[in-house]
Amino acid sequence: MLPVSLAAAGAVAGAAYLNARFSLGEDLRWLRITGSTMYKLSRATRTDKINAFYVLEGHALEKKSADRAFIIFGGKSYSYAET
Repeated sequence: MLPVSLAAAGAVAGAAYLNARFSLGEDLRWLRITGSTMYKLSRATRTDKINAFYVLEGHALEKKSADRAFIIFGGKSYSYAET
């Protein structure tokens, strides 16, 4: 019978090999991003807010992004909240 530490090391090495061989990490990342996007699109469609205006409005109303630069024009910067 194999010691647990040896079995765990073999499992980690096997997982690393499969990830390198088949790019499973990239596939999982792509699926997570696609799933998140589809969920947001579905929610926007259900609430009848499928327009770029609502995305910008969300950034302007969110405290974390309201003061970030949105447009830089003519040497002047405008935040999400200002536009």
